[in-house]
Amino acid sequence: MQCSLTSFSSAVFSRLKALLATARIANVPSVIVNVLTGMFLMGFLFDTDSPHWDQQTIFPVIAACCLYVAGNFLNDWYDVAWDREHRPERAIPSGLFPRDLYLSIAIVLVIIGGMMSWQVSKTVCFTYAIILCLVIAYTLLHKRHAFSIWIMGACRAGLYVLGMGAMSAGFRLLRDLLTGWQDWQGVAIAITILFPVLGMLSYIAGISLLARYESRPADLSSTKWIAALLLLFPLCTHLAPWVGGNYLGFPLSESWVGGFGILPFLGWTLFVVCSKAAVGQKVARLLAGIALVDSLYWLSMGWAVYAMMGYDVILWFSLLPLLAFVLALLLQKIAPAT
Repeated sequence: MQCSLTSFSSAVFSRLKALLATARIANVPSVIVNVLTGMFLMGFLFDTDSPHWDQQTIFPVIAACCLYVAGNFLNDWYDVAWDREHRPERAIPSGLFPRDLYLSIAIVLVIIGGMMSWQVSKTVCFTYAIILCLVIAYTLLHKRHAFSIWIMGACRAGLYVLGMGAMSAGFRLLRDLLTGWQDWQGVAIAITILFPVLGMLSYIAGISLLARYESRPADLSSTKWIAALLLLFPLCTHLAPWVGGNYLGFPLSESWVGGFGILPFLGWTLFVVCSKAAVGQKVARLLAGIALVDSLYWLSMGWAVYAMMGYDVILWFSLLPLLAFVLALLLQKIAPAT
């Protein structure tokens, strides 16, 4: 009896771990912070009604998590033939779960996420639909075409846009700033708001490129340098609002401490890129570092907003990406990030 209970609990644990691995549960904390960063980029600074932990902010986060996990289940469902040859330990090739179950889970999660986004606004729902299309495109193309690294980057960068659209200011602010092109300051502010979107796209593309080429012959070392540059590009994009604010008349220079916000991201990224770890380990560490990309913005602008407005709560919010980074590393001990 004891042996049968032990076998049963072991089987249940194996299946649960397989599901968590398929969901890439270790990457979910960074998904949450990505959406919150989009809200910070737009609403937390320009919307006087924000932030409130209500439907407007919580539902987009849940929708993003559902879509991310659904994308992972869809990916493993579609890649079953490749996994049988290269990743036989995964749940479907190993026989833990039937293939059709993964497709069903993906569809249910997409529907739940879509309902959540619809409850927020049509803008959020439309953004959700675009990201879903990108997820499907990546699933279909990522094993065939190298340019799919940009599609994957766009999926993650889209979470920023999802967060932006969730704020009541929505995209109206960007439209007003960009249409008033005679006001160069307004256009400059709009560009600096959007810059981090490019930075996240670049970072994710860098991870994908590193994973695709690092194990190949040494004559592709130039590609590795390109990947490193892509990974470090957020230093330009995510600090742009903080640096540019000094030239746009905002007293951000008073918050010089925010410059130290580069240290967690820069130190971790250089450590991973320069280490001699295996490709899979590097990719997993860089995936945890997605939250540190967000920390570039949160730490610099958090101190800036505190210096300008004295909002203590912003300082606490600025620690969320660091918490998500630590949580991601801990979750990787339970289930792999890739």
